[in-house]
Amino acid sequence: SQTITVVDGSKIIASFVLDAGGIRILPRLQGLGLPATPARSLVFALTGVHKGQLIAISQEPGEILRVPAGDYRIESRFDAGNARAVADVRVKPGFMSAVEIDHAAGLARLAFVGAPDAKVLWRVADDRGNAMSPVEGLSADVVLKPGTYTAIAQTGEETLTAKFVIAAGESRDIILGN
Repeated sequence: SQTITVVDGSKIIASFVLDAGGIRILPRLQGLGLPATPARSLVFALTGVHKGQLIAISQEPGEILRVPAGDYRIESRFDAGNARAVADVRVKPGFMSAVEIDHAAGLARLAFVGAPDAKVLWRVADDRGNAMSPVEGLSADVVLKPGTYTAIAQTGEETLTAKFVIAAGESRDIILGN
């Protein structure tokens, strides 16, 4: 702290330098851009007093996060699917670091054709049986690492399946119906 005495009729200008900057995160799919599927980016401190701790969460592409100057690791995932990407960034005081994270993944666009009011539960599993979180709706976009998958659409007593392969940068329609 510092004490300042100001004499009547004089002016004073104070300048503060904050040891902080910003991070703007844009998660996208390699070769496809930004899908409609919501993404979540976790920001962990790699240096400083908060080393190893979760510092911020971004759920909006392009959102600006204000953080202390330092080194950070960003882990990005899409809510539906299994794709994950990691990037490290150094934030300098007074500057914003723009981080575009390209996921080496594909987009499976799941669609059920049948009754327009059907309640559909989608399940997607890789060729080893690892299941993603289920998604509800007549259609759903799922961001997947390259590989072989099985999509299961369950509506009432009916279960429909499709096996498919997806590559990085590929957008694929998987249509199931009765």
